[in-house]
Amino acid sequence: MKFFAALASTVAVALVTSAHAYSTQDSDPIATDLAPLLSPNARIYVRGDNSTLFDEVTLRYALVKPDISVAISVGAAEDVPVIVKYAYTHSREILAANRRHGWSKSLDYVKDAIMIDISTLTNITVDAAANTVTVGGGVRVGDVMPVLQAVGKETSTGICDCAGFLGVTLGGGHGRLQGRHGLVVDNILSAHLTIATGETITVSNTSNPDLFWALRGAGHNFGIVTEATYRIYDAVNGGVQYTTNAMYDPVYIPEIFKAMNDFDVPAESNALLAFFVNPVLGTPQMVMNFVSSAPEADARDQFKSAFGHIPYLSRNETMVLWASVNGQGLDGTGDYACRSRARKRIGGVSTVRYDIQSVLDAYEKYKEFTAKPGAEGSIMLFESYSVKAVQAVERASTAYPWRDETGVILLDAVYTDASLDDAANHWLAETMAILHADSGFPRPAVYMNYASGLEGFGAAYGYEKWRQRKLKDLKREWDPRCVFSGYNPIPIDCER
Repeated sequence: MKFFAALASTVAVALVTSAHAYSTQDSDPIATDLAPLLSPNARIYVRGDNSTLFDEVTLRYALVKPDISVAISVGAAEDVPVIVKYAYTHSREILAANRRHGWSKSLDYVKDAIMIDISTLTNITVDAAANTVTVGGGVRVGDVMPVLQAVGKETSTGICDCAGFLGVTLGGGHGRLQGRHGLVVDNILSAHLTIATGETITVSNTSNPDLFWALRGAGHNFGIVTEATYRIYDAVNGGVQYTTNAMYDPVYIPEIFKAMNDFDVPAESNALLAFFVNPVLGTPQMVMNFVSSAPEADARDQFKSAFGHIPYLSRNETMVLWASVNGQGLDGTGDYACRSRARKRIGGVSTVRYDIQSVLDAYEKYKEFTAKPGAEGSIMLFESYSVKAVQAVERASTAYPWRDETGVILLDAVYTDASLDDAANHWLAETMAILHADSGFPRPAVYMNYASGLEGFGAAYGYEKWRQRKLKDLKREWDPRCVFSGYNPIPIDCER
């Protein structure tokens, strides 16, 4: 069946058949070229058609605007190499997308790209006997956790249920269980990776090991992971965790951050602290979310020993299933990464210790920015995790560079009025500079998944000369045309 619609400035043709649905313009032949080669459930959307579908498919959670001319939702994993090979042949950039949480400003430099939407690849297979789980490229953090919970297993994950599991992985993967099991990248065993030429290969410690090294911390630069297998573990404490949310007045910033610095975080525990504007009072407050998989009495004692001397405004505590712990944190402010259709700018800082004066200065900047009407949805998040299992991994064994970090900071400017763009950028730049200056690292360091895209190559990927050289050499070997260079790219002279 064919439908023809005339537009004022161009003619768009929408074709719908039992096998494919796509829209195209006369100026871009990609739909007619690719549609016969893709699986029946694949969908192609071309910018400029007469529907809102293209805008919906390419909508992102953050205020970054990659120049996407065609978006393709795959119907099967086998579609990915077909599309990538086409892009390689026609010198087009590729931007893989799942939940579209990537918020680095580097995405603004993507030009005339084909976006491959892999959110349809949602397979999850658990092999409890082998202690592995295999997930498709479109699986979310919140999809994996209940599946593992149901069979008495667990593994390291990110802290936002709506984020793509593979996206979290490729940048390193901090999370609540890292004290026991390491980062998410420390648990990936193998992956199916579609590289720039369109070939799909297996990467692991025994198959393409150098590429597997790069995938674990710099993976966005080397291809599209359509499926990956991870190590899983028997759930600790019956899969039940203690969680408490405590609200504090910011007057106690010095006491809170001294306590966080002094707290030798046990392997089973973590503490997240968010600054947010109380919607009722209209003033900033702090909320701490302390989570532990220790037995309930031990977990309570840990919190009391570390933070019990600090007066709180309110506090609740409960025992929850591990699979629901992300949604229980920070009294509802923990969905910051899941808010779509808002203007959002972010920045990140990694620390060895929290410098209390720097935090106080950052708080003053936060108050100034959130006092502007429309900016009150912005937050500052300070994450303190155990690093025991993280630092047990040889630091040279993966591309992830910052195993010494004990604090991870996210600055999240959330607003709706475009007139606040400059103020948001100014707040982020000033606050990142304040926090980087006394982070405990000699030079700026940032968790790559929290990078603003302005920090520089070394801040995201490490400053060791051997590490930078290895990443650049691998980029030249596996993606010399920079097909995959939209997200915090490894800088090389691209072949065109």
